[in-house]
Amino acid sequence: MDPTIVVAAITGFVALIGGGGLVHGFEAWRQSRRETTQDFRESYDRQIESAEARGDRDEANRVREESEGQEEAWRAQQGLAKLAPKEITALDQKSSLSQRDVEQLKELLADSQALTPAALSAYDYFLRGNAHYEAGQYEEALQAYNQFLALRPDDPETLCFRGNALSRLGRHEDSLQAFDQALALQPQNATLLGNRGAALEYLGRHGEALKALDQALAIRPDYPIALMNRSVTLVELGRHDEALEGLDEALALRPDYADALMNRGTALFRLHDYEGALHAYDQALALRPEHVDTLMGRGSALRHLRRDEEALRAYNQALALQPDHADTLTNRGVPLTNLGRYEEALQDYDQALSLRPDHAGTFYNRACLYSVWEKPEEALEDLRRAIEGDAQNRELAREDSDFDNIRSDPRFQKLVGEAEPPDDDAADTSAK
Repeated sequence: MDPTIVVAAITGFVALIGGGGLVHGFEAWRQSRRETTQDFRESYDRQIESAEARGDRDEANRVREESEGQEEAWRAQQGLAKLAPKEITALDQKSSLSQRDVEQLKELLADSQALTPAALSAYDYFLRGNAHYEAGQYEEALQAYNQFLALRPDDPETLCFRGNALSRLGRHEDSLQAFDQALALQPQNATLLGNRGAALEYLGRHGEALKALDQALAIRPDYPIALMNRSVTLVELGRHDEALEGLDEALALRPDYADALMNRGTALFRLHDYEGALHAYDQALALRPEHVDTLMGRGSALRHLRRDEEALRAYNQALALQPDHADTLTNRGVPLTNLGRYEEALQDYDQALSLRPDHAGTFYNRACLYSVWEKPEEALEDLRRAIEGDAQNRELAREDSDFDNIRSDPRFQKLVGEAEPPDDDAADTSAK
């Protein structure tokens, strides 16, 4: 059986990175914070003294309570300065913080919300943006970066961070615009050029992505993330050998680069080197054992090596981590079909189509299942929809042995564009 196999989506692992020019501003921020805190304390002290001098105990208590709330919020904001990253790590990397730290960040963010806007500087919004980003709260991070940029609109680093948050939200056109704004301010910034290339790759604009990544590498040749992203683009352009060279360069600079190893597996998979792909996926999983797309890629390599039981285990591991992963559901149906577990395979395909109702590859795989299951009507209908969604499925079906049960059906021959064989009567007539 050789239906559509969805390998790890290589463009899903384009890396975006943060800028690095704002760290110098934090000493100024700390001094400003101390001065602002002192000013607010003195302001509240004066209000309390005034209320007490008037004999207005209720007002004095109200101001005192408000002051205490602001003090608590200030402490939370200072906690963000200690815990939130000064630079956002690459989009493809795990958080540098432990889960406990991330939960503490969320608590500090909630507590700091009581601060009045007058107490906040641009760097406070920057810190909040980074903390929200690290906590996976990308909408809130975007809002904080927007507040920073309202005060300092021409800050290229924060425009870069804003682009990262937009990318995390799937808003790749807006992300590209943010990187272009930053590049107008710093046109020779390799980080920004690399991120521009990443955004273009997400948008499927491979030629433009390659140009931007080449520009980044001309400025900074030893840039592993840009080398990996360039390889991603080369894979999509069908230039697999060049992609492998770039991935090897990235791994020479950064041997523990899990996404480069995963993408190396995908490039080898596309070259039909399934043993090599499996080895690369295993190396990536040694660094990052619970990565859904790498587990799915491993399953696909095993499937092509006809190791269906092992492939099934890899897909099961991926789905235990993310039960609604449509690509893995589509792939898991293949070894289930090969193992004769047709009902389970059908459940996977149905679930995948409930998540992505028009996915041509899933219709193709389900058509294969129905054909070997001897359900010709269902097989023909799914094959029709698979070809409507992707014309390349017509060519696949012509050679696919899974359709042997319906190959002589004139409707199948019409779908795949094969000439119908003449019937006996027609043959007799032509002979006369």
